[in-house]
Amino acid sequence: FPEKFREQCDTDAEVHWFSEVEGDNVLLPSRLNFEPTSVILKFFKANADGVILLEGLDYLNMVNGLSKLLSYVKTVVDSACKHNCTVVGSVSPGAMEPRELRMLKSAFDVILPSSLNR
Repeated sequence: FPEKFREQCDTDAEVHWFSEVEGDNVLLPSRLNFEPTSVILKFFKANADGVILLEGLDYLNMVNGLSKLLSYVKTVVDSACKHNCTVVGSVSPGAMEPRELRMLKSAFDVILPSSLNR
């Protein structure tokens, strides 16, 4: 998937992805407060004014539940603010209940429908 993303977006950006399948640049979705947070915080420190795309937030919600997801997003967004970085969230249309989506949207300035073909 990282290679497909780079091709679709025509970028050579560093790409990590959430998966239960081991591989290069894979982050376990069930361990949000560990490797995923560490990778993002390192990125923010090294890339002032950088941008992070959290694509597939609905998947992280399914794996972790809304409470853990909201806590993770708050940590990421708060850290982004400290480093003048931007966090963009993406959710597959119809993948979350309206109430959950409203709560998630409140953590971001903008949340986009997922447009990536998987």
